[in-house]
Amino acid sequence: MTITAPPFDPTASGPTAARPAEPRSLFALADALSAQDLIDAARAIDAGRTPEREAALMRHHGLRVPGLVETPFEYQAALRARERGFFAFDRLERAFLPPAPGWIHHDLRPDHFAIRLDVDRLAAPKMWPFSQDAPVADFEVTAAPRWWSHGLVHAMIGFAWWPGLREWAVMHMARLGEAVAALHWYWLGELGREYCPQHTIATTDGVPNCPECQRLARRTHSAEARAERLADPKLLEVAQNAVDVLRYELHCYRHGLETNTLEIPSSDYLTIGESCDYALYHHRRLTSPSFQRWLEHCMAPGEDYATGPVAFSARCARVLDALLTPAAEPEPDEAVAGRRAVRVLQDIGWRLCHAAALREQATTGFEAGLRAVGEAIDRLRDGADEPEAVLEQALAVAVAELEATEGAPGAAEVLAVGYRPTLDPAREPAAMLAARVGAYRRRVGAAGSPLRLVIDALDPVAERVVRGPRQANLAADYNEAVEAAGEVGEITVEQQTAAAWFFVAAQGWGPDRARELLPLAWYYRLSTRTLPERARWHEYQLRPNPYLSGLGFPFRIDWLEALFASDGATLRERKPAVATSAMHALVGPGRHGPRVLPLTEHRQRLLARTAGWPTVAEVLAEGPTTEDELQAALREELLICLGI
Repeated sequence: MTITAPPFDPTASGPTAARPAEPRSLFALADALSAQDLIDAARAIDAGRTPEREAALMRHHGLRVPGLVETPFEYQAALRARERGFFAFDRLERAFLPPAPGWIHHDLRPDHFAIRLDVDRLAAPKMWPFSQDAPVADFEVTAAPRWWSHGLVHAMIGFAWWPGLREWAVMHMARLGEAVAALHWYWLGELGREYCPQHTIATTDGVPNCPECQRLARRTHSAEARAERLADPKLLEVAQNAVDVLRYELHCYRHGLETNTLEIPSSDYLTIGESCDYALYHHRRLTSPSFQRWLEHCMAPGEDYATGPVAFSARCARVLDALLTPAAEPEPDEAVAGRRAVRVLQDIGWRLCHAAALREQATTGFEAGLRAVGEAIDRLRDGADEPEAVLEQALAVAVAELEATEGAPGAAEVLAVGYRPTLDPAREPAAMLAARVGAYRRRVGAAGSPLRLVIDALDPVAERVVRGPRQANLAADYNEAVEAAGEVGEITVEQQTAAAWFFVAAQGWGPDRARELLPLAWYYRLSTRTLPERARWHEYQLRPNPYLSGLGFPFRIDWLEALFASDGATLRERKPAVATSAMHALVGPGRHGPRVLPLTEHRQRLLARTAGWPTVAEVLAEGPTTEDELQAALREELLICLGI
């Protein structure tokens, strides 16, 4: 991919007298950097990779998403983030608190910050709830893997804060931070990857849905293939482009802060303009008493955040330098446990401050929990011997205070963080586990998965899912947890059998395929959801839903029907009744998610009656089917109704 940086004169960036001290370390790094340096760094990093080191990375980050560390710099970003304790939350299973009223810019409205969990993604405004000041990285397990290392780079860079911080400075720092993260996304992270002649990284966020691109992506798993790719002379053009863009963005950063004018690149350049949106969405939060309170309790100036624009550029330089420098032998998990615990507590600390602002207690709310969090961070920085114990104790205090204010705005959401807070599952507070299980169940429900009917009744299964490393496919996570729970007797044989059947019913609609199945099929586009007015009954045909097919069911159909009616409680309260004859259910994609319909005698009669595609008038005239029964059949998508 080639994104040409506009030409610039680094000496023409404003009056010398008005120029603040240059962020020399960043400018020096950019000035000295060459395209060959990037290629050499990629080769050296890749040479140091081993399966054991990659396994340590995945243990720390707690994910099982293919493609996270395929190329050298993707691996390097994960390694450097681990060294500093950073990791990512899953947007799909994190509860996001709404902004406090005082944080909303006068040109924005509360609905600009609205968040909705969709089938396989979190639908939210572009810059909310993502924030560059978060102590954990933003990721979504159903998104392209490169978003993961992109978010880790953002987390490592962090943010700057000082009294009197203005939107203008927030925008420029957001732009520079995004430029470094984009440098990794579009250039560094691409060194070692291949595409077919028709596609590039600009084609899609993920690997293009092209057989040749898919084949080349699989080759990236091979060290020999990466080495071959890194020897390609064409990569020098990619690397030089990276250097040019970095130098251009540094010029824009310095020029904008010196002259109060925006350097606006050409239309085919990166969408760095999102940093303007970021400043509008987040400036008032960043300058609120809540944010300052968080800084005082949980963050060390100069270490956890920069204290001025020059210091921020130096912070970017340190991250970029770390990405370009091959690491020595990775530290053992125990050595980074304390740093990871600090990030968890910083995240919890901010969420407490956020929830306090929603209660209009920005400077006083959740005082005990916030004090415990801050003191634990200090102990961890001093090298506490048992970081997990320190983390557990602080979380217990914060959870107790949140539980004591049950029903207060944001109190319940604070605990659904989208990741396992403790390395040892046994040390996680029960309330946090319950909140994360609830978030997982909401995700299953948002996906429309048939699993929602059984997951609510199988607590051991849900808990096993959220305690383990996560992947995009809901059905795969669920099935592994069912098998593990069954092996140790946490669920009955009957529950395990029923759970396995629902896995079969759901696996055609895992969120890994949701985007592929989301576009409405043609029959659904044309068919009506309700019966037409009586005068037009003769114009509309009724047909069995062509997208549903029969799937054998091992239990009695009336038990399955009761399970749907009870929304999962039946599975917990009584055993499924074993079928005495062949039983079936209809399974397939519905308008907005999977459909599972027990094939009762009533439904069988309706299917038989409409097999010849009669009109609505014919079906109702012959009886005994009623208008209400037909409406119900259309609503549950057993039948479809088409105008002739």
